[in-house]
Amino acid sequence: VRLDPAEKAKRIARSSAAIPCKLAPEQVEEIRARCGDGQSHRNIAKLYGVSYSTVDRIMAGTWRLVANAAICVG
Repeated sequence: VRLDPAEKAKRIARSSAAIPCKLAPEQVEEIRARCGDGQSHRNIAKLYGVSYSTVDRIMAGTWRLVANAAICVG
């Protein structure tokens, strides 16, 4: 069954709202600062309870917070 684009967008919005974001915007800034200070991405990921790739995405600028859900763009 193919969904029309409007219905697909509604379903994505509903499912995204149900996923709590693990990181607050302040924490993202802290992660950027820690990386800038030379801390390893793996150690930072453990500290904040996120994956190594999440820290990489934050540093690459492809991670953003959208309506209570963390998503990766790009």
